[in-house]
Amino acid sequence: MTASPSQLKRYTALAAAVIAPAAGLAIHPVIGIMLTAAPATVVACVLTTALYGSDRLSKRAFRLLRLVTNRSEPPTRRRVISAQANARVLMRALTREPREDGGPIPRASSGFVRDLQQAAAPRSHGRR
Repeated sequence: MTASPSQLKRYTALAAAVIAPAAGLAIHPVIGIMLTAAPATVVACVLTTALYGSDRLSKRAFRLLRLVTNRSEPPTRRRVISAQANARVLMRALTREPREDGGPIPRASSGFVRDLQQAAAPRSHGRR
């Protein structure tokens, strides 16, 4: 079983993070302590900022944590509103509006219509 290039990068970074303080400690104890304390200090600063910083700094710290853990950004409010608007248009097309060419109106199951109604309902996000 071979590792993918991204896994190799992770393993290399992990090995460097473990070997560097050990090598520094072998050279001189103070160098080993500095190589161990520096990453821990950075992690503590980012976590403290994420939890106790201003709203702007907290958002940036959480974005940095998502970047480090390789997770995608959550959908923005604009995308949510756009999805709700699309659901409203689709619901109108499937339930109320007659077709322009006079053809039959497509019928949808009641569960599908209920799901569309729930998606089209405006939601408050705690902002005004």
